[in-house]
Amino acid sequence: MNELKTAKGNQEIPLSTRDWKLLSALEVWGVLGVGQLNGVGMNGALPAAERVRLFFNETVRADYWTRLSKRLSQLQGIGLIRAHFFINHPKLFTLSANGHELLQSRGLARLPGYRDSIEHSLVGHELMVNAAGLVMTELLGRHS
Repeated sequence: MNELKTAKGNQEIPLSTRDWKLLSALEVWGVLGVGQLNGVGMNGALPAAERVRLFFNETVRADYWTRLSKRLSQLQGIGLIRAHFFINHPKLFTLSANGHELLQSRGLARLPGYRDSIEHSLVGHELMVNAAGLVMTELLGRHS
């Protein structure tokens, strides 16, 4: 694990393997919903059908009470990810400049840039495309 200072500078938060996976997924996919990040973060802890549900952001109230949801808030609090809110959509996240710089400094960045926002008119399309991509890569092992 690696230590990171928070924006306040008085705490340190260790980053786990799961945290790095979440940051990398946000870099690659650009924007992901709470369900999608839960599906990525829960990896082997859930059956495939449950992960497909999450990849398509079919969330239930309990999905917002997981330790992973709390961790997303912590990662947002230290400035590694950004939350976005759109009507009729789950809470969405993108990588922040700090998150991308951290990936680059550790040699984990796969792309030269990152996406930090999304146009409201594209939200539904982006989430659906990312859901299909997550099923193909995370469950079927199809990588380019």
